[in-house]
Amino acid sequence: MKKKLLLLCVVLMCSLSSYGQSGQIGNISWNITDSVLTISGTGDMPNFNINQQPWYSYRYNIMRVVIENSVTNIGNYAFYNYLNISSIELPHSVTNIGDGAFYGCSGIIDIEMPNSIINIGRGAFHSCSKLANITIPNSVTNIEDIAFVGCTSLTSVEIPDSVIHIGAGAFGSCSNLKRIKLPNNITNIEINTFYYCTSLIKIEIPSSVTSIGDGTFTNTTNLKYVDVYWNEPISINSPVFQNSNLSNAILIVPTGTKALYEAAPVWQDFGTIIERPIPESVSIYASLLVGSSLLLEAEIIPSNTIYQDVTWSSSDVAVATVDATGQVTGVSPGIATITATTDIGGKTASFKVKVKEGVIGIRSDATANSLIDESNVNVSLIDRTLTVNTPDKETIKVYSMIGTLIYSAQKQEGKQTYFVPNLSKEIYIVTGSSGWNAKLLNK
Repeated sequence: MKKKLLLLCVVLMCSLSSYGQSGQIGNISWNITDSVLTISGTGDMPNFNINQQPWYSYRYNIMRVVIENSVTNIGNYAFYNYLNISSIELPHSVTNIGDGAFYGCSGIIDIEMPNSIINIGRGAFHSCSKLANITIPNSVTNIEDIAFVGCTSLTSVEIPDSVIHIGAGAFGSCSNLKRIKLPNNITNIEINTFYYCTSLIKIEIPSSVTSIGDGTFTNTTNLKYVDVYWNEPISINSPVFQNSNLSNAILIVPTGTKALYEAAPVWQDFGTIIERPIPESVSIYASLLVGSSLLLEAEIIPSNTIYQDVTWSSSDVAVATVDATGQVTGVSPGIATITATTDIGGKTASFKVKVKEGVIGIRSDATANSLIDESNVNVSLIDRTLTVNTPDKETIKVYSMIGTLIYSAQKQEGKQTYFVPNLSKEIYIVTGSSGWNAKLLNK
């Protein structure tokens, strides 16, 4: 009899597992089906202890979390150490992510926060070691202590100007974080905020900051640039940059303030202190064409601007991607805008790229975003004879496949023919200054 009863219990448990689990906590309902935990209802999810969530028994089976609209709060420790969660959906009703809510969720790769969140709680994403991408919306005002500690895959994070408080150790031990620009409305940088960010290269600190806590940049051993905007250096203690090799770093200061920083404790320890001319503009031009790829270069004016770095982005990576060097690659037919943004000053220049099968059309005037209708372009190359039929007066150029300029000519409106000497039976790139290019075989 006991054996039969035990068998019945096992069968019953298997049956329940196959159909999922569910429950109710106040106004909040939860349900687990096919490894997806769905939480619905209205108002705040309650706070929990680290191992007392109602779905705790199923923590190893949960791979995806969906919070439905009308839930306003992610409770403290709601998913503490749920190692197999890889995807989270948050609704626009959520305003608070509680303390330790996703602590130790090492399977999460990226998370999109809705533009409703105001507070990111203490340790909310602590030790999310695979978290590589996170967008902090401009609704957020508070990032609490140790919120992102140990997010070792995080390479960059944009903190919006809406943020007025970043807690102690918030980004500590983010060992792959390379750049950080602090928001313009923050006044205090708490202790240990970026400690042990060993890949950090560049820090930008706004003039609104009045104090920097000890240990903030401890062991930022690859630090190369620190940009500051105070007309008079603020007083800081030496532990702020402890073990950060300041003798190898450059401090960039406002024009006319170099002598003040050279005389200020700690700031004077930087190996180089330079005054910063601010970029007036940036333009993009092409320097290399390789098949369906195009290498863009950004030119910053004035040319003596100290910090020349730009960040590249594509409006649609499904159409065209761009890497950190400006290399654009066509992915699928369509139009994407490629933008270069100066890391200092935020000046931008853009290209519109049309990707077609075998052809990328691109306009190289950074001030004009219009793209030529390529139905008006007819180009052929036969036995070193180049025929171009376009409606514009423009400059025609012929490049080798490694980007060497071979031939250039001025073209009048309509159809024109050119003899291009020294061409082999190879593929060449032909461009027009009105914004088109084509890959042609010299038959």
